[in-house]
Amino acid sequence: VMQDVNPNFTADKVRQLMASIDTDQNGRIDIQEFVDWLSGKRLEDEEEQTARDARLAMAMHRKRAEEARESNLLPEFEQFHHAAITNWCNKVKIDVPCGTLNTGLDMVCQKCDARHSWLCHYCGFVSFAPECVNGCQTVTYAWSCINGTCPKKKCGCKRKTAHWAAFACIDNLKNLKQSVKNMLGKEEA
Repeated sequence: VMQDVNPNFTADKVRQLMASIDTDQNGRIDIQEFVDWLSGKRLEDEEEQTARDARLAMAMHRKRAEEARESNLLPEFEQFHHAAITNWCNKVKIDVPCGTLNTGLDMVCQKCDARHSWLCHYCGFVSFAPECVNGCQTVTYAWSCINGTCPKKKCGCKRKTAHWAAFACIDNLKNLKQSVKNMLGKEEA
């Protein structure tokens, strides 16, 4: 039928199209698969999955931070994630001119006396605004300064907060599934 409607469709193109519509790979296209394909729902599903993964990573990181605090391993936990900033910033092509681990109630960096891009050690996400992308308070947990001021070029503040709330976790789910002691390379008792 597709070739009758559009003679430019080759048999190979039709097979590729049908395979992309047949999401459950059962060899048949049901009406729901067709409607989802037609409306672009698969793209929405991927975006929803990314958002779900980010929420899960945030919740798991918060749980690990609380576990570290209860186990008196919070300084090591924060240092472990502080050390991961450089790798994450290299991956997203952002410079780390400050790189200071800040503890306590200060909302500005001890070294550069500002706060623009930074890592929240409670949720494990990088923010490019004074507030955490996940609404965390930096009272109990440390934060790491990446840059105190906007460098104009190559700055994450050019993107919306929602983007960073989905993609700025410095840890991965596989690592977050471990206990804090395993994460830090300490033996479980």
